Amino acid sequence: RQMCIRDRLLAISIFAPYLAFGAEIIGKVTDTKTKEALVGVSITLKEDPSIGTITDIDGNFNLNVAKKEAVLLVSYVGYETKEIVCGASNNFSVELNEDNFKLDEVVITGQGAEIQKRRLSSNVSTVGEKELVKMPKGRIDQMLQNALPNVQINMSNGQPGTTSIIKSRGLSSAFSNSTPVIYVDGVRVDNMNTGATLNNTLSGNSAATGSIGDIPMENIERIEYVTGGAATTLYGSDAANGVIQIFTKKGGEGRFNASFETQLGADIASSQFYYFDRTKDLLHQTGFTQKYRLAFDGGNDKYGYSLGASMSNSTGTLIHNGNEDRKYDLRFGSRLKINDIIEYQNSFGLVVQDFKRSRNGNQGGYTGLWFTEGSAAANFKYTNQNGERVNYNPDIDALDDFAYQTMKEFVSKAEALQNNKESVKRFQTSQTVTLTPIKDLTFKGTMGVDYRLNSNKNIVTNEYLIHTQQKPEGTSDAGSISNFSRNYFGLTIDINGQYKCRVKDLFSFITTAGFQYFSTYDHQSVFSGTNVRDGALIITGAGVQQSDEWLSYLYNYGAFIQENIGIMDKYYIDLGLRTDYNTAFGENVGWQYYPKIGLSYQLSDEKFMSRLVESNMLNSFRFFANYGIAGSYPPAFEYQKTIDVDSFLGQQAAHFGKYGNPDLGPEKKHSYEIGFNTVLFLSLIHISEPT
Repeated sequence: RQMCIRDRLLAISIFAPYLAFGAEIIGKVTDTKTKEALVGVSITLKEDPSIGTITDIDGNFNLNVAKKEAVLLVSYVGYETKEIVCGASNNFSVELNEDNFKLDEVVITGQGAEIQKRRLSSNVSTVGEKELVKMPKGRIDQMLQNALPNVQINMSNGQPGTTSIIKSRGLSSAFSNSTPVIYVDGVRVDNMNTGATLNNTLSGNSAATGSIGDIPMENIERIEYVTGGAATTLYGSDAANGVIQIFTKKGGEGRFNASFETQLGADIASSQFYYFDRTKDLLHQTGFTQKYRLAFDGGNDKYGYSLGASMSNSTGTLIHNGNEDRKYDLRFGSRLKINDIIEYQNSFGLVVQDFKRSRNGNQGGYTGLWFTEGSAAANFKYTNQNGERVNYNPDIDALDDFAYQTMKEFVSKAEALQNNKESVKRFQTSQTVTLTPIKDLTFKGTMGVDYRLNSNKNIVTNEYLIHTQQKPEGTSDAGSISNFSRNYFGLTIDINGQYKCRVKDLFSFITTAGFQYFSTYDHQSVFSGTNVRDGALIITGAGVQQSDEWLSYLYNYGAFIQENIGIMDKYYIDLGLRTDYNTAFGENVGWQYYPKIGLSYQLSDEKFMSRLVESNMLNSFRFFANYGIAGSYPPAFEYQKTIDVDSFLGQQAAHFGKYGNPDLGPEKKHSYEIGFNTVLFLSLIHISEPT
């Protein structure tokens, strides 16, 4: 009993200041414009951020403070932070304004660990959950076309699964493509930088496929994009084109949520760019689209889980479902706070996609669009009403009814006989452990893989060749089957630590350091057979068989250290250094270094600007500038001296392949950036001008 009394007296002595002068602050937080309750808003004591709470599902909060005159900070991702000075009243209704430049938003991409945007010396564009919900759920690169500034994303053609061409303002390469590095939950994923080197070369040049478009769309929480140069020094020898980070959901807020969605639609082909009026009638149909989506999440401050799954099918607008696309997406994520020190997070993504490809014009022979729009119809014959074999009139709008009906039957059968199918199977996972041994010190370790199998099969039958007048009647030995396969495997290991230090209200320091390792394995093969009987689906039994193979793999080791210094929460200095070693470098090339330096200045926080800010003429104004070096590493084995061996007159013949360069290193680029962000007149005008 004495021990019990003693313990109670000790507890009372510790919390006496709060008990003697304590007050309970209650309130509700809503969005200024929509008046909707905001869930998960952080309410902390300004003088001691360790004391705080968050709003519940209805936006309500309550917090016990030591004295009625306490100052509370109300902060929420995507909104401007607001201060509450507690006084006579202890019941507050707080309205938060959206932060158009989200200067207090915490991002990852700029520094490799959590940091406020205002501290960065470069732009990090963020597409949050609100924006993502409004965008059509097609392909992720299509979705980002209008969401990311300074970036152009265009499809190389209109076929399903086609690759996208990404161009960012600023740095460019004379050697490699311009696709940014892509991360999903901290794990590097295939962005086709290695390229589909073989890509069905034995059967002609088919449309290239893109690995960005099949990243699972489900359960994406936000996307961050940072341009190349100084801001991507963190990501090393291939980040000159910028970095796209995709973060997925790991749980809901406070309660179980479930939803089911179905979409049905019709697709009508546009004919505004066709020269002939009859082209659309010859080549197109009304397509039908269906999509089904199931999602649920839940959790609390200790754990969370989130799952999203969808199935979509589009018959396409080409006749005979010539560009049909079927896709299955599944993504799951969860988090578990094991104790006050350890937190574990994971994510899994799975995609299965099958689609058809219409014939590419570069393959020669019949192609629907060349036949109708390219005057190629004049190369094909038909039997007219007089029983004569004559060529089609290339002016298809001028054909009489009999000739046009004959042409329509010819085109319909030619399209139906085509058989070019592609399949993608992709699996991604990320496993992360976060350690917080003491306040303001965090260690994070991430390991994950990205596995992608892409295969294409193109079957050309004798019947097709006879019908399209490439072979005479009775041909039975000209059929062919071509196969292309690309097998990609990527592994990522990332370990970093971050320490935050504050010296009163004068200085603040954020120190980040880490080690990153990634490896890529890219195996491509082509195998084909000719003199194939109609009805065969594999090349076994083909009269002639051919094959080719290509393999690339490399390993990259990198370490970095960064220091972000804040002065009076208005002036920020950003320093960083990255060093990389890559197995694609030549034998005489060792570790490569990528430094950066940057400045950020929040002008609108100055006292002499307060009258403009209070009048809402100027809501926010920030200058930033930086300099840095980024790079692009060369292809694997490019530095080695090699010979190539080909067949000649039935024998092997050797010749020079690559001359080799032991001094071959990354393509380095120097980046200079200066700009400003501003919000004017009650947040009606937003300007961001990096140069």
